[in-house]
Amino acid sequence: AFTKFAPKLKNKIIIASNSEFDEKMVNAGLLKFDVVPPSNIWLCLQKLYRNYSLQPKSLVKSLNTERIAHQMHIPVGNHRALADAEAQNLILQAMAEGRIPDYTL
Repeated sequence: AFTKFAPKLKNKIIIASNSEFDEKMVNAGLLKFDVVPPSNIWLCLQKLYRNYSLQPKSLVKSLNTERIAHQMHIPVGNHRALADAEAQNLILQAMAEGRIPDYTL
């Protein structure tokens, strides 16, 4: 699966919930199958959201897809890869539309 997956990453900007962790995991998976990870630009959704929402880091104990989605009034499914990816896509769309987060959630 990784050998088919790697070429699709080439020259792509990748947005991940926690890009530092996710990049390490993807690259480790590729290297396990002797596939050289492509060089990509990785963006962190948590950092993008923190900058977008102007929430001080000190007030945010743990930002994750579920918490961000709740603040943006976006329904989330179970904590599985596909549901998280769909929620992250909706979060990015909401930010692009200028939706105001509800920090009380």
